[in-house]
Amino acid sequence: GALPPHPHHLLKKVDENFLWPAATPLLSSYPTGGFIMRYTWLDAHCLSKPGATKDLKKGWNWLRYMVGGKMFAAVLLDSGNVPYYINLKLEPAEGEFYRQQYEDVIPGYYSNKAHWNSIRPDGAVPDELLREMLDKSYALVFAGLTKKLQKEILGE
Repeated sequence: GALPPHPHHLLKKVDENFLWPAATPLLSSYPTGGFIMRYTWLDAHCLSKPGATKDLKKGWNWLRYMVGGKMFAAVLLDSGNVPYYINLKLEPAEGEFYRQQYEDVIPGYYSNKAHWNSIRPDGAVPDELLREMLDKSYALVFAGLTKKLQKEILGE
């Protein structure tokens, strides 16, 4: 049956143009355009990484997860702020392997396709595997930062 209107009182404002569910599981309850965000833990997981920050890239409507000013993951949102891809970085051979294993993993949308991969937020990629991919993406981006910045982030 049809879903009730989105309960906007459950949303908290991140900035004047963007609403992010206060209770993230709502993401899985309100599909639009056929996409449902299964991975309700993703936001907390990405932000649990040392030095991780989140912003909204307005022109693209991407929620970006960054470390040291470099993106390690993104949730791509449609005009209704519903996720349609999760982008993350992998070693090219590993990305290629997952693309062959899962139809829900494709070359990075609007990204360097050798290094970046897009994962459907309503797809069949197991949670444990997506967690592992996000961890690898963070590690790759972190490793690319200067040693000085790495030490600052780790509080050394």
